[in-house]
Amino acid sequence: TCISGDIITGSFVHPVAMVVYPQIAWKVTGGDIVYMAESLAVHGGKCLDWAVSGGLVNAIEDLDQVASSVSSSNGISFTGIGKSNKISESFAGASDSPEPALLVRAIMEAHIFKSKRVIDNLSDFYGAPTKIIADGGGSKSDFILTNAAKLAQIDFLRSRCVEGSLMGAFFMAGIGIGWWKSLEDIPVQLEFESFSHDNKDLTDLSKSFVRWSSSNNEYLL
Repeated sequence: TCISGDIITGSFVHPVAMVVYPQIAWKVTGGDIVYMAESLAVHGGKCLDWAVSGGLVNAIEDLDQVASSVSSSNGISFTGIGKSNKISESFAGASDSPEPALLVRAIMEAHIFKSKRVIDNLSDFYGAPTKIIADGGGSKSDFILTNAAKLAQIDFLRSRCVEGSLMGAFFMAGIGIGWWKSLEDIPVQLEFESFSHDNKDLTDLSKSFVRWSSSNNEYLL
């Protein structure tokens, strides 16, 4: 699984760049193709699953509580899933026997930092967004959305339906088989939960982002 950021560009096809590339957002029969620009960071959700399989937490639902049980990652950065279970292969700045909660927080922070890179990549071309709609498995985490909003200084909105891509595909299929004639005919009312950005503990989070970035110079992680 991955972390992706998308912005609708309409009829404009974004030029292929190293970190941002064009995609087809949708096309309704008889209508024009609507394009989007996308930026991507790999191994997002996979790293959260790895925290469970590696025994750091018992279940994915425990990640928020464990990560919040410590005030910081204490200088530890998650650098990616190593070939073995050795801490030195997956974490920078960790001792030989670190507290598991510190490792969990470092993993969660890495997810946030990857999201920040994706946002920055798109912002370089289209300007900083005024808000971000989050969906997918990672968006279930209050810890991730609260701190992502803080680091990016942008409000995040979480849809009540976190599987937005699947829902969109369902709507397109419904139009294709004639259930609805157009997007405007789809009887849907989206509800969102807001995560407003603030400056509390922003300095510490920003320092962790800089430290993580120095350990992760590659974009695709």
